[in-house]
Amino acid sequence: MSTLNSNEARKSAEIFRYRLKQTIYDSSLRMIDIPNEIGMTRGTMFRYLSGTRVPDFSHLIAIAVYFRVS
Repeated sequence: MSTLNSNEARKSAEIFRYRLKQTIYDSSLRMIDIPNEIGMTRGTMFRYLSGTRVPDFSHLIAIAVYFRVS
């Protein structure tokens, strides 16, 4: 199994951030309510949206299930 180099990791994080923002926008849900529904803090969600943090696998699954996306 190969690992991502820093440029690939940065690009993946940026793509995730963009897609998460777009998914939230398309859902017409209030961004402030979503983290509680998923089981994470608002600070964690805002870090994902700002690109300063990427989700661990459990949060990634929770986000995908919540929005019904792959």
